[in-house]
Amino acid sequence: AGAASTYLLTAAGGTQGIEALLRQPAFKENFRQWFKAVAAGSVKEGLREEAPDQLIQGILERYTYNPDKPWKDIIEETLQAGIGGALLGGAAEATTTGLAPAKTSQDQPQPPIPSNTTPVTPDGSVHSSSAPPVQPTTPPKSVEDSKKLIENVSKMPPQAQQHPKVQADLNQAHSVVAEASRKLIENVSKMRPEAQQHPTVQKDLAQAKKVVQDHVQRLESQTTPLSDAQKKELADAKAALARTEQSLPNQQHVSGNTPTAEVNAPAPRFQDKNPELLEQHRKKLDSKRNAPRNAQSEAALLHVPDERARNAKPASDTLHRHNEAGALVKTGEMGGKHINEANILEAPDGNAALHKPDDGQSEKKIRAGVEPGTTGHREVAASKIAQALGIDLVPPTTMLTHDGRPGSAQVFKKGMINGKDASDPNEGHNIKIDSDTELPEGLPPDTAHDWQLTDDLLMHSDRHRKNYMLRVENGKIVEAALVDNGHSLPANTGVVEKRYPGPLEGQPISPLNEARLHRMLDNEESLRQSLKEHLEPEAIDGLFARAKALLARGTYGNFTLDEINAHLPTDKQRSRPAAYNDRNQ
Repeated sequence: AGAASTYLLTAAGGTQGIEALLRQPAFKENFRQWFKAVAAGSVKEGLREEAPDQLIQGILERYTYNPDKPWKDIIEETLQAGIGGALLGGAAEATTTGLAPAKTSQDQPQPPIPSNTTPVTPDGSVHSSSAPPVQPTTPPKSVEDSKKLIENVSKMPPQAQQHPKVQADLNQAHSVVAEASRKLIENVSKMRPEAQQHPTVQKDLAQAKKVVQDHVQRLESQTTPLSDAQKKELADAKAALARTEQSLPNQQHVSGNTPTAEVNAPAPRFQDKNPELLEQHRKKLDSKRNAPRNAQSEAALLHVPDERARNAKPASDTLHRHNEAGALVKTGEMGGKHINEANILEAPDGNAALHKPDDGQSEKKIRAGVEPGTTGHREVAASKIAQALGIDLVPPTTMLTHDGRPGSAQVFKKGMINGKDASDPNEGHNIKIDSDTELPEGLPPDTAHDWQLTDDLLMHSDRHRKNYMLRVENGKIVEAALVDNGHSLPANTGVVEKRYPGPLEGQPISPLNEARLHRMLDNEESLRQSLKEHLEPEAIDGLFARAKALLARGTYGNFTLDEINAHLPTDKQRSRPAAYNDRNQ
């Protein structure tokens, strides 16, 4: 606190220093006014703005896409935002409310510039120095906190802005915001052209491009040599800008030419009742289904390395045998807060399962097309679909009655941890997880393809880091499992976009997964019969419509309503899409 007060006093008094301020007759009165301003700034920024904003954001998150968010976390985040806002607000007022007199006689001798103040020329520029660059005073902040820091620094007097520590923190904040914008550009570039045409996407992309352009200009105009990290930032930023020339609709290319009319044309909507468009989607599927199959991929299906996927039934049968013998014992509950009850069952031989009893499920509807009381059956359906595809990412899951309570039971994958723990150094791991996509870095290529295909078919709405498991060896991901699938497979076929993107969104489907889709459609009737006891007819129709849409276009990712309607009977086609978290749908 003492160090902070010293810095604030020094910044507020300009280059005259604290001692010069203390010698001034009017200092006491000035200090009283200054302290009032600091207190007012702290209250305004912390209690009136940051804390309420964070509280509202936390509540919205809990009741929309993250219902298992604990109230404890919401309260802690609100308190942190309030305290942080108070400090920032106080600092801003401290630096804008001067303690020194407005005018200083030029004849009065000036004290030497303190050693912690950057020399500034009369025009406001900074003298060059051979001293090593000052490191940021804090670890990298979140994007929102970084934006706030940039805003607050802009309100400081020019001399305070030039302080080395302020400059170091400011540069770091610019880097954080620019990196988030660069990732947005990268994600949008992977979208299909019609998705890129969405007005909100275009607006966000244009803003991100402006941020990255400013960052490039800032780095290129820096007078001191760029560090290795800054050189990489500059190269990545330029690569992102080059990508926008190819992916941003209605923008001029560097050459001055505009994209072709085909790219600029607005994507047709199903509301236009365009039967020709739906027929085009159907013809694409027919062409794929009638084309010669990839012999190598078809053969590979007979030797899929995920042999455990074919052992799903034996694994679930083992659970039932233990349960019938009374050997399955409840040994605990799933840690943390969850929207549904989840109990850990263990057998003497070490086998274990996660049991979610039907009467322990939430009575509130939180996802479009997923009625309360149906999540257990959706868990089982997801497992059956993965098993039919020969994909080992969804652990074997079955319906099981334990202690008179029916529900879903999912086999534990031993030695695996959820994504949240895998990214926590305190847990002994340091897997990097993207804060926007919630995806882990370093997925094995085959796993990435299977993950993307599985969630595209399931239309999983909430694949955040707590809803997948990872096996980490020597700091690398060697295996993954997709869990908590109870809010997937919506009965509303208008749900066409996932909450989080998959690892290969917009990328070409692998030959092996194309073969899997062909096999799924070859055996459509038998799989429909298998899923009837777990899913509504509309949910099953949506599953196969997504499979056909994926095969027709040949790329992974979210869907348009037209693509889904093209593969549904006319009386089941939707007139408009539904948001994944629309509880009225």
